[in-house]
Amino acid sequence: MENVMTKGFAELSAKEMNEIDGGGVTAAIYALGFVFGCSPLGAICICVGATAVAVGAGVLVSKCL
Repeated sequence: MENVMTKGFAELSAKEMNEIDGGGVTAAIYALGFVFGCSPLGAICICVGATAVAVGAGVLVSKCL
């Protein structure tokens, strides 16, 4: 397959398309960092804190019921 140049960008081959990495959790962390206006490390801290609050609330609710 030949490389097609369009406006200075080369089209990806089928092999390159299959080797693209960085989706899933990595993409979600960077997206949360962008939404919260902080770094990816800040987004991880926010997610860990939110998870701790959710687990604590779940434990509290399960003991009260």
